[in-house]
Amino acid sequence: MSTANDWFKHVEDAFQRTVGHRLFTAMRIVASGGEAERIYSNDERAYPLTGRKPMLRDAWYTRVVVEQRSFLARQPDEFRAFYADHEKIVAMGLGSAINVPVIHDGHVLGTINLLDRCHAYAESVLPTCERLAHGAVQAFLSAAAGSGK
Repeated sequence: MSTANDWFKHVEDAFQRTVGHRLFTAMRIVASGGEAERIYSNDERAYPLTGRKPMLRDAWYTRVVVEQRSFLARQPDEFRAFYADHEKIVAMGLGSAINVPVIHDGHVLGTINLLDRCHAYAESVLPTCERLAHGAVQAFLSAAAGSGK
C-alpha cells in the first residue's frame, strides 16, 4: 500500500467485515494534543477531510486519550454530551458509536470512529475493535508523514 488512504481503506474493510459500520472516520491528534483533524472518511460529503477541531478535556478525552480505552455509545443519549455534531449524526440515521484509540509507543495517535444505527454495537465487540485498531498504526504514521506534521 502506497498511501495513507490505501492503508485506511484496508483498515476500514477489516472493520466492516468483522464489526460493521455505516460511517467510518479516522481522527488524528495534532502534536500539541489540543486539536484533532479528520484524516479519513468513508463519507466525505457528510464528513469531509477539512480543518481541525478542539479536543475538549472531558470524560471522553479522559477515557480515550488518557486511559487509552475505547468509548462505546449504544444510543444518542450516550454520546450527545461529547459530540458537537450529535444532531447531524442522528439526522443521518446513526445512533451508536465506537471510538477506538490507535496507540503507538504508548501514545494515542488518534481514533478510529465507527457509527451505525442505534444499539448496533455491544461491549463484546470492543476487544475486536482494539485489535483491528492496532492495524491502523501504519495508516496514521503514513498520514502524519504525508502531512509533514
